[in-house]
This record gives sequence, C-alpha cells and structure tokens, in this order.
Amino acid sequence: MKERLGKRIINNSVSLSLLIFLFEVIVKINTKNNLLDWSLVRILISSMIFGTILGTISSLFSNKGSKIFNTVISIIYGIYIWSEINLFTYMGFFMGIGNAEQGTKITDYIKDFIMASKWQSYLVLVPLVLYLLYIWIFKRMLRVHKLNKTVYFKFKIETGKSKALTMVATLCFVLILGFLYYGTLRVGFMQNKVQSIKNTELIGTSDYSNLSVSQFGVSVYGVSDLIVTTFNIDISSDIDNNYDTIRCNLEPTLIKYLPRNEKQEEAMQFLLGQNKYYYTSKYNQLMIALNTGEGKTYLGVAYTAYMNMKTIIITASVNWLEQWEKRIIEYTNILHREICFIKGTATINSLFRKSINEVDRYKVYLITHATILNYANTNGWDK
Repeated sequence: MKERLGKRIINNSVSLSLLIFLFEVIVKINTKNNLLDWSLVRILISSMIFGTILGTISSLFSNKGSKIFNTVISIIYGIYIWSEINLFTYMGFFMGIGNAEQGTKITDYIKDFIMASKWQSYLVLVPLVLYLLYIWIFKRMLRVHKLNKTVYFKFKIETGKSKALTMVATLCFVLILGFLYYGTLRVGFMQNKVQSIKNTELIGTSDYSNLSVSQFGVSVYGVSDLIVTTFNIDISSDIDNNYDTIRCNLEPTLIKYLPRNEKQEEAMQFLLGQNKYYYTSKYNQLMIALNTGEGKTYLGVAYTAYMNMKTIIITASVNWLEQWEKRIIEYTNILHREICFIKGTATINSLFRKSINEVDRYKVYLITHATILNYANTNGWDK
C-alpha cells in the first residue's frame, strides 16, 4: 500500500534534513568552529530547506525508486562532506568551483591525501549508515509493526487536486524557511561581530570559503559558489569600496631595497598574485613560511608598501613590534610619526577621540594580541 504524498514528503524530508544537519555538525567538529552560536540555527534552517526539496523530489518516485534515490543522494552527500573536511585539513580551505584549480591538485597526491585524513572525518559514516539502515530496514519494520496493530483499514484514493495542494503547501513551507534564513543574515544579534564582511555580502561571494562554511555550512557554500561562478557574480568591488577612503594612504609608500634573491622575488610574486601565483590575488589571507633570516619581515614591509594601504601589525610581543617599527623605517620612506604604536587601552581610547584627519596621518598601526584581548574583554568585541 502506497502512502499518501504528504506523508511521504514529511517522512523523506525529516530524515534527509536530519542527515544533512548531522553532516554539517560533523564539519563544525572537524574544523573546531564554535558549535553553540547562531550560525548553527542558520545551518539548521538551510538543512531543512535542502532536506525538504530533496525529500519532495524523492516522494515523486515509487517506494523502491524513492529508496534508491535517497541512497544515491545520501552517499554522494557523505562523500562530498568527507572530501571537504579533509581538503580543509590537507590544504587549509574548502573547495568550490572558484578554487577548484588548487583543490584538484590533490589528485597528484591522492595517497597522501587519504593517509592524512583525520579519523574524525569518518564520523560522517555514523549518520550515513544509520540513515541507510532506516530507509532499507527499520522503516519497513516500523511500517509492518504498525500494520499488525491495525484492525481497521480505510482506503481512499488520493486525487490529483489533493496532490497539487500538498505540493503547494510544501512550496509555501520552503518559502517560509527561506524568509527565516534570510532573516538570520540580517538580524544583528545573529551576526559574527568580528567578521570583516557582512553575511549578506559573504553569501554572494565564493572568495571566503572557510568563513562561508563556518557561517553557512558546506551545503550553502557549495550552492552559493556554484551560482556565483556560473553567473559570474562579483561583489568584491562593493566590499572594497567600503574601506577605500580609510585604508588607502594619501601619499605613496616607497620601498628602499629590492628583493635580495630569487626566493624573496618568488615570495613577493606569491603575495601579489603575479605570474604562476595569479590565483592568490583573490584570497584575503596568505601565509609566508621561511626560515629565520630569509626575509619574512622585509617581505611584509615590501608588500604593505606595494599595496599602499593602511596596515596593522599584530604580534605576541612588544619586542617584536619594536623590531617591526625599526625595519619599516629602515626599508621605506615611512616616518616615525606616521607609525602608531598602540601600547594599551589608553592609546585605543585616544585614537577614538581623534578626528579622521588626525588618525589618517598614520600609515601603520602596531599592537599586541594581549592589548586587543584586554580591550575587548573590557569593552566588548563590538566596540
């Protein structure tokens, strides 16, 4: 006996939504992102949207066809989640179409990639196996048990009108979830106060994969990346324009010395996104790892000079900041009075009292992690 369409949609949607949500929770566990924040609510809503859409499609098939569809979708989903977790572990970022060129380089090191996979990534097998057991075994057992307890059956043919109303109700439910999801992107208390980009803008770009996954989950990031890449959506200019008048120095910063060897030249190309490192130009976070004495400080100073943008240097030690100050003056035409050495909460409060013109004369800001933490603990991160 075939169940009514509405009941099939509910059963398939709930089980798939739960599976997707558990997958997303496992991603958060593997990436060590905070589980107990508002992004989890956002991810729950998106999981319900995806689960309802997939559950509705599945319900249009016969019972056997629905099981096969759900099995294929769940296995593909599980492989996708597992791959993304280990791409993050192995390469430091989640892969989408926009950065596929870098992500697909693991094909040359597939054995190393698999060997480096974290055991926690295999947690995806737990909800996946339980889900497959449910749709192939437990669901049938529960149905048989229910039928055995039933002594009176009432058969009623489901009309086309009834099916149409069920589909309309499902569509309305998805639209309501969509409005709720959009609300989570706009409501102030559900935002991450320390992000450099608003969630309403973040969802429209594929350039911040790690941040996107932490806020939206792998599923939304994947769909967003697909749409952004397919339709060539670019909001980077809108994002940058919000800061141009504050971050750009009015006078050019000149570097006094050229890179001293090929290694420094190549490192500069990496930082600037030039030649074979063209792909780095779209990332907002880059890391240079060189041995002591090979010029990391020089590269940092040269890069800021090239970009000619207001720079903040954050270290764990005041002594390191003093070294940075000396090298900035040594390597560039930046004057001592154009460097703001933030030595405590008093300096920060003083900056807030200054006018924009007074603050604008500083080209470089120096501060320690401890100073930032102390100020934030006292005044709150939103200050």
